[in-house]
Amino acid sequence: MERILEMLLEFKELLFVGIVIGVVFLSVFSVRAGDIGWKKRNIRFFGVFTGLQIQEMLWLSVGAVRILFIVCLCVFTQRLNASFTIFYLVLSLLAILTFFKPGRILIEIVNTVAVYASLTALNVLFGYYQDVNNHSIILTIYILLSLFTILYSVYFYMRGISNLVSGKIVHEAREAGKK
Repeated sequence: MERILEMLLEFKELLFVGIVIGVVFLSVFSVRAGDIGWKKRNIRFFGVFTGLQIQEMLWLSVGAVRILFIVCLCVFTQRLNASFTIFYLVLSLLAILTFFKPGRILIEIVNTVAVYASLTALNVLFGYYQDVNNHSIILTIYILLSLFTILYSVYFYMRGISNLVSGKIVHEAREAGKK
C-alpha cells in the first residue's frame, strides 16, 4: 500500500494539471454545449464527437492523457524513472490497441518509439545539465527539444483525429449511398 502511495505521489504534477484542465474543459464545454444550434459554427466541433465507438473514445482519451503526460514531464523536468516508463508504455499500448485503422498501427508504434527516445534524450540532457555542466546553452537545447517533443506528439494526435473524422465522413457517405 505504501509503494502505491509513493507511485501516486510521483504523478502529483500530472494529477494536479489533469484535474485543473479537466475542470476547465468541463466548465467551458458545458457552457458551450448549451448554445448548440444547426446554423452555428460550434456544431461542427461537437459533431466530431457524436457517434463515436467506445474504441475511438478510448483512443481520444488515451491520446489526450499521453500528451498531458509528455507536457508534464517536459515542463516539470521529471526524471524518467521506472514508474513513468511503465505508465507511458501502458498508455502507448492502449493507444495502439484502440487505434481505429489497422494500417496506421505501425505509424503509431514508430511515433511511440520516437517520443520515448526523445523523452530519454531529455532525461539525459537535463541530468547532464544538473550534475555536470549547468551552462545556459544546455538548458536552451532542453527547452527546444521539449518543445519539439510536445509539438510532435500534438501533431500526430491531431492527425489521428483528422483520420478519425475523415473515416467517419467516408463511412457516413457509404451509408447514405446504400439508402
